[in-house]
Amino acid sequence: MRTRRAYRGVLSSPVKTVRDALINQCAQILACYRKNCASPSSAGQLILPECMKLLPVYLNCVLKSDVLQPGLEVTTDDRAYIRQLVTSMDVAETNVFFYPRLLPLTKADVDSDSLPAAIRNSEERLSKGDIYLLENGLNIFVWVGVNVQQGLIQNLFGVSSFSQISNALVDSYGKCLHNRELPSERLRDTSTATTEDSEFMTFIARYKFHLALENAICDDYMTEKLWRPMHLGAVPVYRGSPAVRDWMPNNLSIILIDDFDSPRELAKYLDFLDKNGEEYMKYLEYKNLGGIKNQFLLESLEKREWGVNDMTLPNYLNGFECFICDRENTRVKEEQEHKKSHGKTPAPRPRIAQFKHMGCPMPTPGFGSVEDLSGGDSWKEMWLQDYWQSLDQGEALTAMIHRNESHQGRFWDYMHEIFLKRTRQH
Repeated sequence: MRTRRAYRGVLSSPVKTVRDALINQCAQILACYRKNCASPSSAGQLILPECMKLLPVYLNCVLKSDVLQPGLEVTTDDRAYIRQLVTSMDVAETNVFFYPRLLPLTKADVDSDSLPAAIRNSEERLSKGDIYLLENGLNIFVWVGVNVQQGLIQNLFGVSSFSQISNALVDSYGKCLHNRELPSERLRDTSTATTEDSEFMTFIARYKFHLALENAICDDYMTEKLWRPMHLGAVPVYRGSPAVRDWMPNNLSIILIDDFDSPRELAKYLDFLDKNGEEYMKYLEYKNLGGIKNQFLLESLEKREWGVNDMTLPNYLNGFECFICDRENTRVKEEQEHKKSHGKTPAPRPRIAQFKHMGCPMPTPGFGSVEDLSGGDSWKEMWLQDYWQSLDQGEALTAMIHRNESHQGRFWDYMHEIFLKRTRQH
């Protein structure tokens, strides 16, 4: 109960004030017990009953929790997530959350469904010849002693020695790897949950890093895979648009996979950031007031004629259509002025769309080649088909313009004609 009050208290009081209040309350409880309940003892000694011996331990655990940690190492999003999570837990769940269970796995009975008895959370209890599981209902960690039998290491980790065990783990909720399940059936069903679902966003906000790999490598193709972790206060580990640096808030806001010589080097750097809070927080400085240093981005945001979630401005699709109309109206006006002046006013400068303006190369898998994919692979079925269909649509529109075709219903006739032509060529 006091923990929940403290977690609510940080919404209106400084963290230090809340921490000091908890410590004072604990001291008052112990002082009252000594004065009114305890047996006579020396001034420097206080004998507590079994039911109260863990009170100072639990207080220390609460003070070390993310919500009550001073400084900037814990992000605002992480604090909010943990605060909301703990306030919805029952007593048993909070006990395990604040004082995790430490289970000696080598003591487990493989023929039984029951877990081994938990031991005290102390480094003194860890044996270099054993393996332990530490869990708090939210996260799980495995501690492996350097002297664990090689046969056990081989069976559990698929490697022959302690030095070969990798501690760089990735939680995957999608089809690739898929070693984790989303917390609810509603989130697993794409018909009921979108990529901006509040429950989904709250769940993934707890991660410090997000693997953000685009489905196609194009200059102007940057999707929610990049923007969503940045919105949540996580760091995207990105592979996609070659122009992505142009649109970042500063030079230290995302991690580019292509900057590393190998996945191993990338994993080492992520592990370094994970263990060094100050270095990690540099990637989130752009969220502070005045933290956006990219002048090109700031000027583009200020001058753009479309908005995001702003009903007073057109969206980017309608904005692009208006941009085209404005350019064409300007061209027509300049051409009329040119004719009226009998050549004294210069003719409008030709503006011809080139492939480089919006063109994308044929999609390729992020790893391996197209030939390595099976015939029924969803990537091959969707992205390659979309690529060729987009090319057909562009060619159909070009043909309609060249033939002065104004009836939009003819578009699909042109599409069909181009499709048959391409099919005969192949």
